[in-house]
Amino acid sequence: MSWIFEFIGNHDISPDSNTKFCALHPPPLHTIEQDTFYLAVGGLAQTCHHGVFDAGGESDFRGWAVVGLGIDTNSANHQFVSSEKWQKFFAPSHPGLTALDGHFVAIRWKPGLVQCYTDRLGLRTLFLLEMDNGCAFSTRLDWLAQFKRDCKIDFRAFGAHWLTFNQLSYECCVHGIGRLGPAGVAVCTPASIRTTHQPYLPDFSKTTHHSLEAILHPFLHFQNSGGEVSLGLSGGLDSRTLLALLAADRHRVFALHVFGHAGHPDVRIARQIATREGFSLRHFDEPLPDAETCWRWLQDYAAQACVVEPASALLHTRYYPQLFAKNKIVIDGGFGEIARRQFFNRILRRGRRALESGAPAAIYPFLRVFRAAVFRHDVLQIMQAGTEQQIASRWQAMPAIDEIGRENFLDLLAIRTRLPNYYGFEQSRLDGEGATFMPFAQPSFLQFVFDTPVHARRNGRLFRRTIRQHCPSLAAYPLVKGATSYPFFLGTVPAWLWTQCKARLGRSFADPVRAAFLGSLSELLADLVRSAEVRTYPAYNHRALAEMVDGFLVGKTEYGQQVDWWLSFEAWRRSVQAQTM
Repeated sequence: MSWIFEFIGNHDISPDSNTKFCALHPPPLHTIEQDTFYLAVGGLAQTCHHGVFDAGGESDFRGWAVVGLGIDTNSANHQFVSSEKWQKFFAPSHPGLTALDGHFVAIRWKPGLVQCYTDRLGLRTLFLLEMDNGCAFSTRLDWLAQFKRDCKIDFRAFGAHWLTFNQLSYECCVHGIGRLGPAGVAVCTPASIRTTHQPYLPDFSKTTHHSLEAILHPFLHFQNSGGEVSLGLSGGLDSRTLLALLAADRHRVFALHVFGHAGHPDVRIARQIATREGFSLRHFDEPLPDAETCWRWLQDYAAQACVVEPASALLHTRYYPQLFAKNKIVIDGGFGEIARRQFFNRILRRGRRALESGAPAAIYPFLRVFRAAVFRHDVLQIMQAGTEQQIASRWQAMPAIDEIGRENFLDLLAIRTRLPNYYGFEQSRLDGEGATFMPFAQPSFLQFVFDTPVHARRNGRLFRRTIRQHCPSLAAYPLVKGATSYPFFLGTVPAWLWTQCKARLGRSFADPVRAAFLGSLSELLADLVRSAEVRTYPAYNHRALAEMVDGFLVGKTEYGQQVDWWLSFEAWRRSVQAQTM
């Protein structure tokens, strides 16, 4: 993660405090240490910018810093925002940061005041801490938690994070620490932090006059990327659509990459496409490291991922540094489902009355997912109550269903909740490893989605038509859902039926990665579940937890998913030093 840590105090910062600040973070790229002000900005130079303002200029602010990637869409081919352009976007006479696509946290400061900003979709966030002697904020929650000490997890806020697809609010899941939402603004003084945010809202009155190709082409042909594009290719429709557009430009030089076991359908089909179509593809599938290395990686991964994925997911994220070492600009097809009407279809098909009622208790079952049975019943009650409270608040902040339609309502709900609360954590982590972005998770693309009639988005019609038009040979290869392949021509419901039938016939791929990862940590798991830190943590159902872990260790593989999720939570809990409730 390219990161920021800052403290603004109400009296001089002592040398001892400065030492504590420095101990929280790695060596920075830029530091300011003044009487009552400390700033450190670090990570990778590609995703970290900073500068100063001329004395006597338009503004009395002294300097600024940005972490992440800004994308300027006001040119024929889009551009990553350079340090020189960032400086202009902060000027009072400029249209400002809301004119940008991309993902970023930006700050500017002057004596006694810091202003903080997040991108329009909330793909980068900032955590905020008010203290008696001043205010601190950082892009790293674990650093603020270590600085605060004696932290407690807010299970009311964490409820939806664990019990549904993802968190539905923009709260921080640690008591006493705030979080800045999409298009957020925080005004920080030594005495207080005032925040506002503006969830994404498209213009529903527009009708598109652009094609999918015209919208995506500039994202695939940056003017100042400084590196070769490498597209993450899976067996899915989203990355294949991007590949079709890249392949249609015969002068475009690009590469492909894929992660995972050679037998996984995603990998198998990606390799078939690359071989038969003549594309350059790099397949990453390195041996599992030793247990000590896995645990060390997990501690760092969990601190930044904040339980959005199970622990074993880190194995697919470990290859990005190798891509960036080759000067690759990584393009990811994440969130392409938004243009295929794939989000929240469970509630659309089976819970229309609940959807239209807006009743949290009625809506909750249609958002519910199961991760692991590790918490006490009373804690689960707090989590469910918090989830229903988040549902009520989110529905209240949404446009009326009868004004924008059910499907637009659900797509907007996905944008407002899933981008900042799921995709955003991994995007933040990757910003510390190189330049990577998702073309489908950009405000300008999302406006195109809502400009496009719903019937044209259903069943992936938009993407299938683009593939057949620009690289029709790619329509000959099957698609993949989960770990099962299905014919390219099948729509959403037939594809679901197809994959369910294959799964029941035992013809879906059983990925060995999770079992191998957890198996390598078997000794650690046995020690961990009986450690004092776990046995004394009051939120756990210790009997159920021990039964789950012990069962897995004696060969009951059905417990693997639960153990994987619990390990993710436990590593994150330790990163924020939450020893009590």
